[in-house]
Formats: sequence, C-alpha cells, structure tokens
Amino acid sequence: MKKKIILPVFLICTIFFACKKSADSPAGNTGYTDIYIVGFEGIGTGPDKAVYWKNGTKINLTDGTRNANGYDIFVQGNDVYVAGDEENASRTIVAKYWKNGVPVNLTNGVYYASALSIKVIGNDVYVAGAEQTSLAFYAAKYWKNGVPVSLTNGVREAAASHIEISGNDVYACGYEYNPTTMGGPIRGITVAKYWKNGIPVSLSDGTKDEDACSMAISGNDIYVIGQAKSSLNGHIVAKYWKNGIGFNLTDTSLSSLTTGIAISGSDVFISGNLYANGKYQPVYWKNGNRVNLENDNLDNYASGIAINGNDVIVAGEFGEPYPSNNSTTKYWKNGAATNLTIGNTTAIAFSVFLK
Repeated sequence: MKKKIILPVFLICTIFFACKKSADSPAGNTGYTDIYIVGFEGIGTGPDKAVYWKNGTKINLTDGTRNANGYDIFVQGNDVYVAGDEENASRTIVAKYWKNGVPVNLTNGVYYASALSIKVIGNDVYVAGAEQTSLAFYAAKYWKNGVPVSLTNGVREAAASHIEISGNDVYACGYEYNPTTMGGPIRGITVAKYWKNGIPVSLSDGTKDEDACSMAISGNDIYVIGQAKSSLNGHIVAKYWKNGIGFNLTDTSLSSLTTGIAISGSDVFISGNLYANGKYQPVYWKNGNRVNLENDNLDNYASGIAINGNDVIVAGEFGEPYPSNNSTTKYWKNGAATNLTIGNTTAIAFSVFLK
C-alpha cells in the first residue's frame, strides 16, 4: 500500500520517489562487501512494514501491525541505523530510528513527525526530519542523540530532508514555504535552502517552487540537489546547486527530479527520474551527462545512489501496470538490474548504503 506523505503537495514526488540520499558510503574507496537498501514493504491493503535488505536478504524492522517507513540507512562498524517513522495506536506518525532493529522514538506522538535522514559520527546520532507544531504546520528540525534542534519556528511549512556532518559543522537541507499574499502559509511558494549550524541559506528566490532534498560536502564545496517548478509549462526540472549556484540537469520539455547524490574524487553522480510518454524512467547523471537505466513499458524509479571505486549502485523500484499496481524493489549495479522482491507486494526503496 502506498504511503501517506505528511509533507506538502509539491514535495510528494520528492519524498515518495526518495529524493533522499547522498552517498553515505565511503565513495572513493575500493572494495565493499555489503549493499544495504532501505524502504518499506506491504501486502494488499494491510499496513506497510519498515524494512531493509542486506545483500538481497530482507530484515523487518516492524511487524506490520501499523504503517511504518524506513527512509535512510547508515552503517557504522557492526551497527545498522535506520531513520523512519511509524504510526502509533492513535494513528499519529512518530519519528524514530532503529539501531540494530531496536526502535528509538524521537517524538512523543502528540504531533505528526518523520525522520528522513540519519548520520552517525562516533557516538553521536544525527537525524533530520520534520515535526508538526501547534500551529498545524511542519517545522524543519534535526535531533542529536535524541535532543531536538529546531531549524524553523513552524510559522511556515518546512522540512529538513537530509543531514550531513563535516568536521564540527552540521548541515541540513530542505525547504521552507515563503507565503504569498494570496496563498497564505500553506499554499505559498517553496524555497530551497540549507542550514549550516542552524543558519539558513536560501538557494532559490521564492518566485517559483523549488526544494532541496539531498546534499554532499566535498572539501570546501557544498553540493545540494533538488528540483524547480518551471514557470513556462509547470514541469518539474531536476537541478543542483554548487556553492549556491544553480544548474539545471534537464530542460523544461519534460518533468524530471533528483533523488540522490554521490561524489567520488572530482566526479559528481546524481540519481533521478524522467517522466516521458506517461512513464517514469530512472537515470543518473555523471558530471551532468545522463545515463539511462531502464526504458521499458513499466514505471521505473531511481531513489538513491552510492559509488565505490568503479561501481555505481542505484536503488529503486519498478511498478507493474494496472490492475496489479504492485511494485518491486530493485537496484542497478553498473546498469545491471537485481530484483529484491517478487510477487504481490508493494515495496519501495528510499536509500542505498555500501559497506
């Protein structure tokens, strides 16, 4: 069953198609053993379970009693961390992470919340996401070892979709609404931005919807990926920013979006999707040059990317046409596809990690 998304309409594609992940893996290194992919799986109309796959073997994080998502995964030593959310008995969504399958609640369930990104540095666990406030809007925030740090005040809708740690600096990227006179706080314009140690940096000017969904730090360079709504025909255009300067990855002739970023040496890899001829097509860009992953009669989605040595790993899924409407989690390694699920399940991948 496809998940309800708590974030605003423009960003449904961003989160649902996993505009999530930079490479949490050691991108420049050669040699890795394990491929971790995280997401959710559901059967029929029953609740979805938060799950991850390690080398194709599925590990359930929840029992399927209530809807749950796994959005991001990070592995440190023998410890596996997953950020996500789960409904409670009152059907409120609780932000949480799992360490080796043991849940840690980040919110108390009074307001809806989601944990979308996770990093672990030494003994410190950083999680980025969003939590609803008493004003009914979502505020961008992150948690360090369970302690919340607000990035916005909840007066306008906002979310932090990704977190990065570089030295002593904490970066998060996402969006905040810039309300218009006619639209008000909810139906204003989304502004792409990132925060460095809580200080916001706007990447767009608020004249059209734009959002930032993932980022990577390489030396002194800050890369942020996202998408913008075209003012010409309303298509969504995949783009990235390098040190605040924006570059489109596609033109406005079709819709496209980004889902993940990985940097290896001087090469920048960005995963994403094109929408053409009524179908989604998974792709990635290497230094702006597009590589197609699938082009068949099914909807295929790329949801995250990781690089190690010469290997390019892209997580995603494909959907079967009506009336089955099932989806199968998969990944592509150097363009060759491997399915992770088979049958009458709905399975969605959100992130990939190499260890």
